[in-house]
Amino acid sequence: MKFMIKLVMICLMALDWLTSPGTGLTVARIDPKIVGGSLKCSDSEFQCLNPQHCIPSRWKCDGENDCLDGSDEDPQLCSKLKLENGV
Repeated sequence: MKFMIKLVMICLMALDWLTSPGTGLTVARIDPKIVGGSLKCSDSEFQCLNPQHCIPSRWKCDGENDCLDGSDEDPQLCSKLKLENGV
């Protein structure tokens, strides 16, 4: 199931990249997480850095790159998380 969710998210990220300025492609859409031009993830989500999108927090530091830029597996972030969780 996690694989299917990741596959859908990757497709959505690819669509976001394809429809970004400069590609010549546009798609009209409304994203409820965009507030004042900035992405706002919920408390139960982690915000990937580039491109900005939200993933479930439980995917952060799980040993798999869920963000295209790998920001969810950043060594500094994960070591800090381990310290906070007493691991």
